[in-house]
Amino acid sequence: MWFENQLTDFRFYILLILIPLLICGISYGLIFIFFIISRKFSPTLISKNVEGKKIIVTGASSGLGKSTAKLLAQYGANVILIARGQDSDSNGKSRLDYAVEEVKNCAKDPENQIIEAYKLDLKDREKIFMEVPSILTKYNGIDWVIMSHGCSAPGEFLNQAIQDAESTMAGKETIMENLINSNLLGSIRFTEALFSASQKLKMEFPERIIYVASVLATVSFSGYIGYCASKYGLRGFVDGLRNELIPFKTKIHLYLPGNMDTPMFENENKVKPACTFEIEGPSKALHPDECARCMIMGALRERYYITNDVVSEMLRNSSQGFNKRTNVVFEVLASPISAIVDEVFIRDADNVVDKFYKKNSLKKQQ
Repeated sequence: MWFENQLTDFRFYILLILIPLLICGISYGLIFIFFIISRKFSPTLISKNVEGKKIIVTGASSGLGKSTAKLLAQYGANVILIARGQDSDSNGKSRLDYAVEEVKNCAKDPENQIIEAYKLDLKDREKIFMEVPSILTKYNGIDWVIMSHGCSAPGEFLNQAIQDAESTMAGKETIMENLINSNLLGSIRFTEALFSASQKLKMEFPERIIYVASVLATVSFSGYIGYCASKYGLRGFVDGLRNELIPFKTKIHLYLPGNMDTPMFENENKVKPACTFEIEGPSKALHPDECARCMIMGALRERYYITNDVVSEMLRNSSQGFNKRTNVVFEVLASPISAIVDEVFIRDADNVVDKFYKKNSLKKQQ
């Protein structure tokens, strides 16, 4: 009788709609509360986990890599910096040389900590497979590896396709090949060399490996097609690797940062298409020091996918896929909101590209 009365009461239907929405909203809010907690810097936590560890950092001559190396050295880690080191100033020193000096100045105990550098291009397959075993032998194994190398080349695919066709005919590396070789194959080659050498030398696998991808490993749009292809590929590789290494207790993490105030980001903005700027919208580029802290804290708090700002966390939650979730219950309950966020973003991106195409077509006709 009570239930039959409720069916005729409009308030029952309002509650039937509002309660699920309220649960979704609260769950979505809790996801971001946990995200903020994961970013909170803890000197005690980092010191306890990195002091005395032997840690390789790739891409360590600038940006996130250098900031990460400095942070780790500050809390007592032994840091091996890896970068190409092919540039040279009037003093004959590369950015990698200067980075080593900066890291040593940050070290907790510079007299007793290992702060050394290796000049290694991660596109050079043969050299990678020669150098990595030497590094493992010299330091009697490695505890952590952080792969923060990479490059970007924003541009409209239709324009880059013409450039790549010309480069191919001239026997040169194309834009797409450079992105894939640097961002994807560089990480795969280094990982292969690391695990093959560890097995041959009968050394334990690293206890933790952090791969730096990008928030653009969760969403792709005009202007970043080649970059996204390389980062999506890295994400697929790391997702599978995490699963395969479960029996070996090696902890794998994938960092999905948003914009960082680095030399690479500055160079991106010089050539980035106007429509790409509009799709991205206004976003603050975080200092690499802050991004390094977010990455290390996220790893130490055992997040598989690590993000550094609200937008990247939102996109991470919306495009999680078949992977280990950070907050399973809340993310499932918030999934309707995530679906709406996805739809709003992609519709906006489609409209922006369509608008710019029509605008450029009118200019050509005039």
